[in-house]
Amino acid sequence: VTAGYINAEVIISGKNFGDKAEDIQVKFGETACEAVTLNKDGHIVVNVPKGTPTGENAITLTVLGMSIDMGAHATFEVWETPEIVSVETPYVYPYGTLVKEGEEITFIGHGFGTNKDAVTVTFEGVTAPVEINSITSTTIAVNVPVGFTGGRVTMKFDGIDEPVLSDALAPLPEDGDITSYVILNSVQPFKGYGFEGAGREWDREGLHDWEKTDIKNAGGLQYPGSKTERDPNGVIALHQWGQKNNLNGKLWQKTRLPKGTYRFELDGISVGVSSGYVNATFVVCEGTSAENIPNYTNGNWNTGQAGVKGEVLMGKDHPNTKETVEVMLDKDKDLVLGFVIWANNTVWATFTSVTVHLVK
Repeated sequence: VTAGYINAEVIISGKNFGDKAEDIQVKFGETACEAVTLNKDGHIVVNVPKGTPTGENAITLTVLGMSIDMGAHATFEVWETPEIVSVETPYVYPYGTLVKEGEEITFIGHGFGTNKDAVTVTFEGVTAPVEINSITSTTIAVNVPVGFTGGRVTMKFDGIDEPVLSDALAPLPEDGDITSYVILNSVQPFKGYGFEGAGREWDREGLHDWEKTDIKNAGGLQYPGSKTERDPNGVIALHQWGQKNNLNGKLWQKTRLPKGTYRFELDGISVGVSSGYVNATFVVCEGTSAENIPNYTNGNWNTGQAGVKGEVLMGKDHPNTKETVEVMLDKDKDLVLGFVIWANNTVWATFTSVTVHLVK
């Protein structure tokens, strides 16, 4: 085929494509196909990817990084297609969109028309189509059906063979734990590079997804050493082992949260001193980088500084317990969260998790 709607199946017939679909990339214009497969005859099968512009688009094919000449088959005309661009719910997070059973959500896009009877909307895992509350050329509003446990939403429009698919949606967890949709690599087992060597317990650079700013060797992961009983799943470690003057070192990441009330929790807290001193603060503040995180002043932390939404102060006598801090947002905000350390010589502060819960 040389023309069709978004999501139309396209077969590129040929030979010597190899037998590994992962070695093949197909693009329509600048938009890459999400999935590439090879059929029983060795031909390439793709679907016109979401986001491809209407009109003529060049098809580019690469195999193992080498461009393949498409000859007379180098273009594909994309017809005007209904398309879902986003989903409007109160629970849109950086790493996923959540929905609540029974609550109305709105699909934003284009080409929907205005006739409810010309569209069928089905949630993955739920057999019966849902009722459309309202429809315009750019919006379709429905209620999340009972029994939806996650997946895509399919819209079928009269006269168009290819269904229109949303991105994956997930149900709002009953316990409010939205950690995996808000921040990355903040619970056990942590992702890192692993041990530095046989019998060693450090992975100083390996706390993936967290940024380090002026923190020397004190930020990373710690695993069991040869003579210790630490957790094999790793702990976030703010250590100052044999190093001096780690002043205002920061371990952090950014996120974005919609209006609401959230509870941030630190668990598995251990703060101690063999020699020297240690002060550590967990902070949630407005911003997008380490520059937005406040500093200690000569070892002192001033609470309630501008932009700070929540903070937990810890020192060498801090009890080894769970700590929570509640953050209220009156509107959607970019946030940066993490740790600031003011430490010297042989000291430590470790944590088994940082989690985020939606309160309301």
